[in-house]
Amino acid sequence: MMPHRLKRTDLLIGLGLALFSALVLGVANHGQWAHTDYFMPLAQAFLDGRLHLEQAPAWLNELVPVEDRLYVVYPPAPALLLLPLIVLNGLRGFNQAWASIGVGAAYAALLYGFIVVVLGSRLRAVLLSVLMLFGTVSWFSIQLGTAWHFAHACALFFATAALLCWALGKPAWLVGLLWGMAALSRTAMLPGVLFLAFLFAADAYRFGNAHARVSLRWENYDLARLWRALWQLGLGLGLPLLAYGVYNAARFEMPWQTGHALIPQLAEEWQYRHGFFSWQSVPRNLYALFFAAPGFSEQPPYLRLAALGGLSIALTTPLFLWVLKARTPSYWTIGAWLSLLLVMVPVLLHADVGGFQYGYRYAQDIYPFLLALLMVALPDSLRAEHHLAIALGFAMSGLALWTQWNGAWL
Repeated sequence: MMPHRLKRTDLLIGLGLALFSALVLGVANHGQWAHTDYFMPLAQAFLDGRLHLEQAPAWLNELVPVEDRLYVVYPPAPALLLLPLIVLNGLRGFNQAWASIGVGAAYAALLYGFIVVVLGSRLRAVLLSVLMLFGTVSWFSIQLGTAWHFAHACALFFATAALLCWALGKPAWLVGLLWGMAALSRTAMLPGVLFLAFLFAADAYRFGNAHARVSLRWENYDLARLWRALWQLGLGLGLPLLAYGVYNAARFEMPWQTGHALIPQLAEEWQYRHGFFSWQSVPRNLYALFFAAPGFSEQPPYLRLAALGGLSIALTTPLFLWVLKARTPSYWTIGAWLSLLLVMVPVLLHADVGGFQYGYRYAQDIYPFLLALLMVALPDSLRAEHHLAIALGFAMSGLALWTQWNGAWL
């Protein structure tokens, strides 16, 4: 299927994108400190042989106390990524935002690698990589680096690494393992592994590739190859999930108890009055995802962004509207659309719409699938309307950057 293999030139371009991204993200951070850095003390606890924090500053208030122990409720993959930094630098005086920026820079390089292998166009790969980082809400999450935003950065890093490994023909167990780590960063991304299952099914299809129409006839497949890929994918995915279950059981006695529902007083907040997941939360999330708009001001630049609730995905990244053209019933498009819909189920049911953010930050959980659909929906030659949509996305990011630097949130 793949028209392009990674060459030295591609490695140099990926490295250049990583360095460029780190520089821009560092400038965007503007000296902010990620105070809600739950993963830093958690990583230190892991190195000390503990699953809990012994003490925490007052601003780390989403912790579950059990006797004299404090447990971090967020999935642990971001803390695992921080372990080398803790070993080399120690905990004191380190800003978690800089670790997030490093992960974001690596994410940019992975994006380029995945896109160029699949599409074969270096120019298109650079364009889409820069768009996915700086023409979406991802730049804001990555440069901010607080716990939930850092989790998004790690999830995108692992998910894109999984897609690149599939594109390079790496073993299915490795692909599954990486997607499992994405799920241990943002659990909502777990059902997105279906996209990879479709891609491995396409690899076993005798008469086409991932862009071929889906066949339901078993005789059209190399069944041995299909079975081997799917069980390895499941094995790789299952290992981190099993470890997460053991981790939860050691903390809360039940493998499925993550701890969110145990945070003191959290259930008393108004947005959780119907529970953590409820059908009554869907309208609020749909509004934040599709309809949230900026306010207006009499002072330049006249548009004001809300710090809570975010901004519609059609405004942060107008080019995503073109995914609606990805309608061919192929392994690629069906797998991407189904995965997108499945991931959106827990996102839309969740009681909170995302807190402090630029744009609807939960949309990042479906960015890998939106990218996949965009890759097949865009024509070989971009037209004026595509360039306008890209420019508007960057302009909104620029407005958000100005708003952040000047504290001009609504």
